[in-house]
Amino acid sequence: MGQTIRWKSRAELAASGLQPFTFPWPPPASGLYGIPGDIAELFAEAYAAGARVHTNSWGAPLAGEYSQNARAVDAFTWEHPDMLVLFAAGNDGEDVDSDGQIDRDSMGSPGTAKNCLTVGATENDRPAGSDPAPGLDRNWSDWSSYPKLGAAGHVSDNTDGMAAFSSRGPTDDLRIKPDVVAPGTNVLSLLSSVYDGDGEPLWGRLPEGHPLRDKYCWSGGTSMATPLVAGAAALVRQRLADAGHVEDGRRPSGALLKALLVNGAVPIPGQYPGEVPAGPNPVSGFGRIDVGAAVGPDSRVGFADSPAHAVATGEIRAFRVAASGTQLKATLVWTDAPSLEGLGGLVNELYLQVETPSGEVRNWDANPVTRVTNNVQQIIVDDPEPGVYTFRVRGVSVTSHAPGAAPAGDLRQDFALVVAGAAPEAGDGGALWAMDPATAAG
Repeated sequence: MGQTIRWKSRAELAASGLQPFTFPWPPPASGLYGIPGDIAELFAEAYAAGARVHTNSWGAPLAGEYSQNARAVDAFTWEHPDMLVLFAAGNDGEDVDSDGQIDRDSMGSPGTAKNCLTVGATENDRPAGSDPAPGLDRNWSDWSSYPKLGAAGHVSDNTDGMAAFSSRGPTDDLRIKPDVVAPGTNVLSLLSSVYDGDGEPLWGRLPEGHPLRDKYCWSGGTSMATPLVAGAAALVRQRLADAGHVEDGRRPSGALLKALLVNGAVPIPGQYPGEVPAGPNPVSGFGRIDVGAAVGPDSRVGFADSPAHAVATGEIRAFRVAASGTQLKATLVWTDAPSLEGLGGLVNELYLQVETPSGEVRNWDANPVTRVTNNVQQIIVDDPEPGVYTFRVRGVSVTSHAPGAAPAGDLRQDFALVVAGAAPEAGDGGALWAMDPATAAG
């Protein structure tokens, strides 16, 4: 949250031996200032204090660009693979051509980073007539920015619909962003104890006499959705700890937390035709967060997250599981090396495939195996046939050795693979169990 300040005049700066850092001068009185030139300093301080989940509700409207800050996120997580960094997607969704559809290519940065978990916003469940009344109690079409969005209805009456302002992808290098979405309209947020009470805070106060009026207020934005997902990430990490899967050192990886959350996410259909494309997409990513589906007691989730599983170019790790439900769902995530600023793209390329019991091979996307664009990949098998499925993680091109991988003669990339709706090939397994590769073929 920005703070109101008084900037020194040019004369005062000169008297102190300083120069204006922006033009025109002075900058606006209210804004987000004090971010260090190298944002790795933010993450390093938290990491040194023991934090392994870092949430950020800020960014710049760079329309999908892989910026210096995005590169800094990737560089830090590359060197600290047990840290999960989250960023808000931004609130720059627009309908410039007034066709009733929110335009693409508005993703904020550093949310364009490859390794962060980027969060967009859905509507919350606070319709008109709720008790207490929502702070922003109107339709999207009443908002001056969205006059043609009548089909979207109220700003918080459909959790299967997107918040119109939520920034859309893809990134300039054609990766899917956001990764996931969460409620971001009419969310109750903490009210600062030093707020002077002059005017309505954010999206408005709770009613007079409400016991939480002095402590909470209404708010909205991907800045609200992101900390909700950060809380979910902390719950996932705690679930891994309770199951004995948290070790000293570099596990669980940030990639595993991200993979579990993405794998548990529920696709949203949208609230009007054309709002949300089917499958992983640049509007809602891989879906709305669902902690129960990610690591709940009935979720039956297997995962691989070992440094020893890392793959080199031309190598394959294969994991065999038995289908045990009405859907088999797998998500692959890896923490990639930082790319060139302004260019982006993957440095190390992996690819996810599955072979069914009948011998059919399914790829994660329609691109050939040799063309990898995303370091988050997912395969869903509905109504799986009985038998053993083999998930393969292929090392397509690995040109930089990942710090999270076991030392080896070859350059290798570690990864996290999560499979839900499955059991080990030879037994039932637990609700949350670690997978080991069945083969390691060239």
